[in-house]
Amino acid sequence: MLRKVIFKYNTAGYDNELILPVTPDSFEVSHGINVETINIHTLGDVSVAGYPTLETIKLEFILPATKYSFVVGPYNPDPYVFTRAFERWADLRLVVRFVVSGTQINVPVVVESISYGEKDGTNDVYASLTLHEHRETQTVKVQTKAKTANSSRGVPAA
Repeated sequence: MLRKVIFKYNTAGYDNELILPVTPDSFEVSHGINVETINIHTLGDVSVAGYPTLETIKLEFILPATKYSFVVGPYNPDPYVFTRAFERWADLRLVVRFVVSGTQINVPVVVESISYGEKDGTNDVYASLTLHEHRETQTVKVQTKAKTANSSRGVPAA
């Protein structure tokens, strides 16, 4: 069974999803941690494992202008509908959820880049998409002490 590549997003308060019409031949997910190399005088180089890096996902796919027998998602005779959506998401810095059916891939991402074009005169569009994992940040409130008139000066009392 072919996998479905799904993008879930919310616009104007409505949940939407975009399904690629053709399952990509392949996709690549990079996952890792930051590793820092430190040189210790009497020991030499040592590796220090850090925290996780953000995942990067790369996929190449076809957006057909004809409804071929291998189309698995909704078909639209204008393949540029999809490229415009990816461009808009990138321009708006919209966070979308990237899901590949039948796998553990279900990640909030932003569109880092898209490149596309036509190759063979069929009006099919060939596209490459780079996605970057999105991680929410949390702000921390810091309470500060109110300064008194004397404590703000660096002059000792006489």
